[in-house]
Amino acid sequence: PDQIVFFNLKHQKDPARVALVDGSGQETPFQIVSNGLLAVRARLAPNEKRKWTLCSSRVQSQPSSDLGLTETGSFFEITNRFIGIRIPKVPVNLKPTPSPIQGLKHRDGTWTATGPNYMERPALGMKVEWLERGPLLIRAKITYRYTRSELRGAFEKEVIPAGEGNYACTIEMQSGQSSVLFQEYSEVEIAWGVNVDHGLTPDRAQYRGHHSTSI
Repeated sequence: PDQIVFFNLKHQKDPARVALVDGSGQETPFQIVSNGLLAVRARLAPNEKRKWTLCSSRVQSQPSSDLGLTETGSFFEITNRFIGIRIPKVPVNLKPTPSPIQGLKHRDGTWTATGPNYMERPALGMKVEWLERGPLLIRAKITYRYTRSELRGAFEKEVIPAGEGNYACTIEMQSGQSSVLFQEYSEVEIAWGVNVDHGLTPDRAQYRGHHSTSI
């Protein structure tokens, strides 16, 4: 499948001073991510082998990629050749507070879930961080700060005292992939949602729960 693969580097490299060349001698897009790994987009058949060489180069820009990032007045738009997502900028007034998703793009180009979409209650603080911002993957982390009441589990002795806590949503889009990756972390009880009716014409539904059956 066509996917992003990662390699360890023996020595750290300055991306502006190196080029990645494949087995045929063609320069190919790459990205050195924040943990020091080298990211390459590749399509490999079963048992197929590919070779790339990282070499010194004076090339000022890499070959083009389908991954793009644009900016408007209220949100950032991340797209590739398949899909897209809009994430919010931090507004001056957090009442109401924008949720992590401000739009989703279907493969046919239709935008849905454009809201505006908000958290269920205003946050005390909000920030957007760019963890990765390159030609092969873009990863953004949106963090919200809230007050919280005392938290305790039904069968656990540990009690988390009342105070302030964070909710964070990390969103990642990769070059050439038709899905968006989400990772959530929360120290508070908070909810948000989006409406994806526009552009969606479902003809099948699936339910899996405590009392579900095969019928």
